Amino acid sequence: MKSFFKSAPFKLILSVVTILFIVFAYTKIFPDDNFIERGISYLTVHFQRGIAWVFDKSGDYTHEFQEKEELQNENERLQSEISRLRDKTADYYDLKEENESLKKLYDMKDPDDGLSFVKATVIGKSDSLDSGNFVVDRGADDGISVGDAVITEKGFVGSVCKVSACSSCVRTVLSADCKVGVIGVESRENGVLSGNLNFAKDGLTRMAFISAQSPIKIGEMIVTEGIGGMYPKNLKIGKVTKTSYDDHDSFYYAVVEPFQSVKDVKNVYVINNFRNKGKIEILNSEDTEK
Repeated sequence: MKSFFKSAPFKLILSVVTILFIVFAYTKIFPDDNFIERGISYLTVHFQRGIAWVFDKSGDYTHEFQEKEELQNENERLQSEISRLRDKTADYYDLKEENESLKKLYDMKDPDDGLSFVKATVIGKSDSLDSGNFVVDRGADDGISVGDAVITEKGFVGSVCKVSACSSCVRTVLSADCKVGVIGVESRENGVLSGNLNFAKDGLTRMAFISAQSPIKIGEMIVTEGIGGMYPKNLKIGKVTKTSYDDHDSFYYAVVEPFQSVKDVKNVYVINNFRNKGKIEILNSEDTEK
């Protein structure tokens, strides 16, 4: 029992009872000066202030969080808009480039010859690199047919030799299978453009079957003749670099350097229609005179 009176719990209880007795006695002696009520009031006021501060700060944090979320949403919206504008800009420049190319292509023709084009991209090359033949990503579904001329803004590069629904094979001017009626713009010397393996390796082709006393000149531009109804007239092909005689096949020819390097072609235009397509023209006396 003595140990209990000496223990900490007893001392705590005694202290609390003593304080309560003093407080009770004080309120009896000084009934108008209730410091307990003031203490409670003081604690209550500060507690309310603390609660108000907490709510105020939590409101600030909530507002900041909402602002942050709104800013994040706005940033995402702006990023999306920037991406859309970038795509639009890319499309604009792609369209601008295409229009510039078309302007150059239309410089090749008369205003009323009814040329229509299908733009295509090279997606494959021939196993025979000397021929320069390639495959494009447009076909019958796009209005392309066998025999259609294929050009770039620099000039004629070949013709369609095979068509599927969504792709086409192009035989180029370097190929020995290429047969195109051509003419010199100054000399009016005509012949047949046909590739040759020896020249194709250097990116050159030749104009075969020219006359023995050909007036054709070095540097003269060669264009399509257009009398067979296969190709439009005056599609630029290249320039003459030299003339010579083929002992094996027994004809004179002119070596032609194409304006468009066939092996560098990436994008082309396929001429799928023109005014005299399929119509065979008959040369008049002025055309046949040399």
